[in-house]
Amino acid sequence: MKLIYHASINGDKIRAPWNSIRREVCEKLTGDIEMTFEPSKGTRTLRQIRYFHGPLLKSVQEFYQERDGLTKTFDRIKQELKEEYIGIEPLDWDDGTPMLLPRMDVNGNIIMIRESRTQSLSDIGFEEMKELLSLIVHDFLTRKGWHIPEPEDNLEKSRL
Repeated sequence: MKLIYHASINGDKIRAPWNSIRREVCEKLTGDIEMTFEPSKGTRTLRQIRYFHGPLLKSVQEFYQERDGLTKTFDRIKQELKEEYIGIEPLDWDDGTPMLLPRMDVNGNIIMIRESRTQSLSDIGFEEMKELLSLIVHDFLTRKGWHIPEPEDNLEKSRL
């Protein structure tokens, strides 16, 4: 299992979401682990990631609480947003045939389900992330009537 986190290094200090790292590592891994630091592959900015995981997710969570009375976790909201705005990629075996795996339905019957995955935010570059954020904010305002706060005024919006 590979867990990926975004961090910034300035001199001898590492700024990272340590609470999330600690929680997820303790929940998902046991025993000794190896931690590797490597340069970010994407060109997304840390500001974009912070905005998505902070004000945007919090506002969407508040929307579902007010509209449906549900308290969805940030992980669930993130997954739902990725499915709705980025899409789901069906998976194939190496030979090109669809990846079908057996699952049990509610009646105990075995059915074959097409495996799929949602794209990771770490696969998205700066411009795609900028478009994704704008699309979510615009869609929530126009289709759902919910205002998601813009990034703080002191941030350079052109780099968001």
